[in-house]
Amino acid sequence: MIMATIYDIARTANVSHATVSMALRGIGKIRPETRERIMAIARDIGYRPNTNAVALKSGVNRMITMLHTPHPFSKIAVELRNCVRNDGYELNMIELELEPSRQRRSFELLLESNCAAAICQMTWLKPLEDLVEKFLAQRKPLVVLGPPQDWHPMPGLYGITMENLNAVGECIDLLLKLGHRHIAHTVYSGGISDVHRFLIEKLNAAGIHDWDPAFHCELHENLNIFEQGYLAGGKLLEEKPGVTAIQCFSDRFAMGIMRRFYEMGVSVPGDISVIGSENDLFAEYNTISLSTIDTGGDLMGRRAWELLCRHLNDPALPLESFVETVHARFIPRESIGMVSEESVFFKLRENIKQKGAAAKR
Repeated sequence: MIMATIYDIARTANVSHATVSMALRGIGKIRPETRERIMAIARDIGYRPNTNAVALKSGVNRMITMLHTPHPFSKIAVELRNCVRNDGYELNMIELELEPSRQRRSFELLLESNCAAAICQMTWLKPLEDLVEKFLAQRKPLVVLGPPQDWHPMPGLYGITMENLNAVGECIDLLLKLGHRHIAHTVYSGGISDVHRFLIEKLNAAGIHDWDPAFHCELHENLNIFEQGYLAGGKLLEEKPGVTAIQCFSDRFAMGIMRRFYEMGVSVPGDISVIGSENDLFAEYNTISLSTIDTGGDLMGRRAWELLCRHLNDPALPLESFVETVHARFIPRESIGMVSEESVFFKLRENIKQKGAAAKR
C-alpha cells in the first residue's frame, strides 16, 4: 500500500510542502483556516508521519518498541498502540521467542531498534539481565508485563502484574452454584501454579476430594493457539471423563476447544461449560459468547504507557523501579450453564463409576 506524503497534502491543498510541514508540526505563521484545511486533508487521505524521519530532523525519538510472545495479549497491544499513537508516537513490534535461551536475540533487536522506550513480556530476567542493563543505561524506561519470576529492582525497570485469584474464585463459586463438581483447568509449561492450588482449595472447601482439576497441555510453537485448543478438546474427553467445566489459560485456546466439541457433537454449555482467560477481542462475538477472566489487558497497556510517558515527557525525572498490580474480573457469558444429568460427560462418568463398582464386586 502506498503511504500518503506531505507532497500529496500540498498538492490537494494547493500550498507548498513547507507550509504543510509547518502546519502538521504546529509551528510557523500560518493562517488558522489554512492550518485547519491542511489537517483535514491529512486526516482524509490517511497521512501518518514518518517517525524515523521526524527523529532524524528534530533529534526527538518517537518510536516505542513492544516485545511480545507469538500469541500476544491482544487487548494489551491494541490499547498500547492506541495510547502511543494518540500521543504522537509509533509502536514497533518485535516477536519474543517463548524459549528463554532464545529470547536474547529479541532483546538484541530491541537494542538495535534505537527506540525511545519499550514494553515487553518476560518469564525470567536473569538470562537477559546484561541486555536489559544496556538498554536502561541509555536512560530509556522499560516496562515488563508479568513481571518475571526472578524480578528485582533496576533503575528504569517497571513491572505490571495481574491479580486474578478473586476473579477465578467468582467463576468457581458460580460453577459450584450451578451444580458443577468436576471442574478442570489447563496447566501447561508456563502455567500459573497458584491458580491450581487455589482451585484445589475451593473444591476441597466444597467437599470435593476425589477430583484432580489439572488438565495438562503441551504448547507447540509450530501450531497457533486455536489449533492447540482444538487438539486439546479431543484429549480432554480421554483424560478427564466426567468433567463438566473447563477453565482455559487463553480465550483463543478455549475457542479451539469449543470448535472441537462442536465437531464431536458435544454441546456447550449443555454438556460442558467453557471459560477462557484474557477477554480477547473475539470472545464476546464468538457464536456462543465465551465466559472469561478479563485479565485487564487494556488496563495494563494504558498503565504501561503512563509509566513510560512520565519519563518521555520529563527526561530529567529520576529513574525508579517498582511493580504495580491490576485486578482481573470475571465476565460470565453464554458458555456457562447448569450441570445436566443428560450431559455426555455426566453419563460417561456415571458409567465409569458403575464399571468400577462392578469390578470390585
